Amino acid sequence: VQKTPIVNVINPSFGTSAGGTLVTLTGTNFGTSGSVTLDNVECQIQSWSDTEITCESRERKVYVPATTRVYVNGIGHAALKV
Repeated sequence: VQKTPIVNVINPSFGTSAGGTLVTLTGTNFGTSGSVTLDNVECQIQSWSDTEITCESRERKVYVPATTRVYVNGIGHAALKV
């Protein structure tokens, strides 16, 4: 039985629309690979472990609170508990 991935902390919780911000997501059951998007723009993965993901944000067209989505390969989307 595979456990649902859960994001507990996103740090920093904000950044600029210019991109280049290193974002760290901390949680559980991230597996070994997947993808992270901020407002439907893929965040470039820097490192990935079962409990922590670090990615670099890319430029977005507008500055609004970002919708963060984490997809874990073979499992599905993570639940956000932040």
